[in-house]
Amino acid sequence: MALAKTSWFTGPVIVLTFLPSCEKSILFSRADDPSVGLSEGTARQHGSRFRIKGERTSKWYFSRRVGETRSGYNALVEEDTDRILGGHILGGGAKEVINLFALAIRLEIPARDLKHTLSAYPSHSSDVAYML
Repeated sequence: MALAKTSWFTGPVIVLTFLPSCEKSILFSRADDPSVGLSEGTARQHGSRFRIKGERTSKWYFSRRVGETRSGYNALVEEDTDRILGGHILGGGAKEVINLFALAIRLEIPARDLKHTLSAYPSHSSDVAYML
C-alpha cells in the first residue's frame, strides 16, 4: 500500500495493487470515488482499441434518493475482446460497484456477461448493467 499526494486532491491517496499485473490497481482518493484498472490515457498508451461509456448519475434513483449531486462513472471496455479495462466511479455506491468491476477485470469476465448478470434491486450493483 502506498500513500501519495495529487495536485487535484489535498488529502492522502491510497493505492492498492492486488491484481496480477502491476498496471492494474485500485485508487481511492476519497471513500466515494474509487477507480480500478486502466485509465483512458494508459489504455491509449498501450494501443488498446476501446469504447468509453460514462455519464453523470445524479439523476439516477440512488443518487436522487440520498440527495447526491455529484455522481457518475466511466467504463472502459476493449473493442475486440469485450473485456473491461477500467472503471471509475463517483458517488455513494461507488465502493460496492467498483468491487464488481475489479472482479470482472481480474477474472476477465466480458462486459456483456456482467451486463446481463441479475443483481438484487434496489442496490447500487443493479446499475452496472446501465454502465456497460
